Amino acid sequence: MPIESWCRITEQLGIAQQTITHYESGVSRITEETFAPAAQILDTSVEDLIGVSTKRRNGRRGPQPKIAQ
Repeated sequence: MPIESWCRITEQLGIAQQTITHYESGVSRITEETFAPAAQILDTSVEDLIGVSTKRRNGRRGPQPKIAQ
């Protein structure tokens, strides 16, 4: 993502650019209060930001059977 985009995002979230760097490198963890605004700015869902799929596999919960993988 271009630096201009990160500057815009940090301004809209009211956080420092260094904070984004800390999130990316794992030095800091993003707060729950920041997820929703960040998702809105990035035009995505909170689930997509944290890497959680909202789709169920085969309509069931839990891991898929080995044969389906």
